[in-house]
Amino acid sequence: MKRRRIIIGLLTSLIIITVLFIFLQAKDKNETGVLKVIADKADLYVRDFQFTEVGDPDTVWNIKADSARYMRNENIVVLDRVMVEMIRSDGTIYYLKGDEGRFHTDSKDMFISGNVEILSEHGDQVTTDYLMYSDAEKKASTDAMVTMKNDYVTLRGVGLTILMNRNHLALLSEVDALIDSRVLK
Repeated sequence: MKRRRIIIGLLTSLIIITVLFIFLQAKDKNETGVLKVIADKADLYVRDFQFTEVGDPDTVWNIKADSARYMRNENIVVLDRVMVEMIRSDGTIYYLKGDEGRFHTDSKDMFISGNVEILSEHGDQVTTDYLMYSDAEKKASTDAMVTMKNDYVTLRGVGLTILMNRNHLALLSEVDALIDSRVLK
């Protein structure tokens, strides 16, 4: 009986030491599979943030960022170097990226700023300084300078509205167009 207790004690000690050793090795290597959470002024800080929103039957949102800071009292997630993939129910995919994003967890509205770029799977590109998205209206908009490009045309203007449910895009004012001569032939 005494021998059995000694063996159980040694095995338990060996298991604890092994678990501690594995934990310390994983911490030193900073493996990508481990959730990296850091305390900051925010309620939660996460590196390599990824979030998928599947609540809307018409659109799936995949949001990625280098880091995210969650402020629970304000219902805001601040995203650094954000990349959004929007997959429509018809299979169309759009990509949106910017230097910083603010995602409102209660309304699902988003504000993205700094080198904002929208790319379609067909090669269409929209660039602007910032973009606001209202989930209730399913509308993206800006009143900043906008450039739209594809292989055949470049459009520049001030202000943009995109109505997601109606597949409607409008440049609002001061619109200039440069059309590739191959289109006119």
